[in-house]
Amino acid sequence: MPSPQEDYTYDQLVHYYGVAQTALHNFRDKYPRLEIEIWQSKQDALTALQTYTTEFGEQVIEQNAYLDEGEKDGIEIGTYTHYTNKTKRKKLLKRIAKRKETFETDLEELTCLHEIHLRGLYLELSMMSAKFSADRIQELHRREAWVEKQKQHLTNYYVSNCQKYSATKNLDLHFSHDIVSLPTDSGIYILFKNGKIIYIGHSANIQKRIKNHKLVRKSYRNSGPFKLECVYALLSRSKAQTIEKHLLQLAKPEFNEQSV
Repeated sequence: MPSPQEDYTYDQLVHYYGVAQTALHNFRDKYPRLEIEIWQSKQDALTALQTYTTEFGEQVIEQNAYLDEGEKDGIEIGTYTHYTNKTKRKKLLKRIAKRKETFETDLEELTCLHEIHLRGLYLELSMMSAKFSADRIQELHRREAWVEKQKQHLTNYYVSNCQKYSATKNLDLHFSHDIVSLPTDSGIYILFKNGKIIYIGHSANIQKRIKNHKLVRKSYRNSGPFKLECVYALLSRSKAQTIEKHLLQLAKPEFNEQSV
């Protein structure tokens, strides 16, 4: 089923394109940083633990770096014990090993508890924000598609207005709204202003010609929906000259009579 916008006037197409752009611009202003973030409680717990161990290690280094051997906060322990204290030494070593094991267990449980608390808070925050943000992202994509659709309708207008002439009916026509996207090949080009053809020409290098075109610099300064309104077709130099001649007779653009 054809779109009703195919029958819209140029002014109507420009109006709805502007409406779509404004709606998209306002939406982006309202939600400038719209995205879904992934927060990992385990990673956050690990980061906190790594930060602490790094800082603790720096303290140890700082504490021992500039002290004499006798001033270090260390406890001297020999490798041998008087035979009467061997049993006590063995018990103390076991208690030390147990204390280290308990510390590791406590540290693991504390880290796990921290991760569980974070996860619960993240889930609560997610219920408040995830669906709402996802809906807004979907709406952003809808508005972006709306702008592109209105832009395409406007593009079709330019092309269809060229195809109504017999000289261009069978040509592979393209529309460009900026000079950079123009080809550097030979062909014919048709310039529009306010929905009407204002100039028709041909060139061995379309992009170079348009870039140095006095009429382009004059006509598209702060006006219209695009920086450039150009329909073109890639053709050999000789065929482009022939098409240009026929099209000039049919379209009679006002600026072709002037020296440009």
